[in-house]
Amino acid sequence: MSQAMLINQGIILPQFGVIVCPHTWLIMFIAIIAGTLMGAVGTA
Repeated sequence: MSQAMLINQGIILPQFGVIVCPHTWLIMFIAIIAGTLMGAVGTA
């Protein structure tokens, strides 16, 4: 769900007045890393 938000809206940085739209491969990489970290924390 959060990946779809990043693809549709981008990363909004209101303090700088900038919207960053990362590439799809970068969003997939972030999601895989986040899932790995959550799995590691959940099993520890």
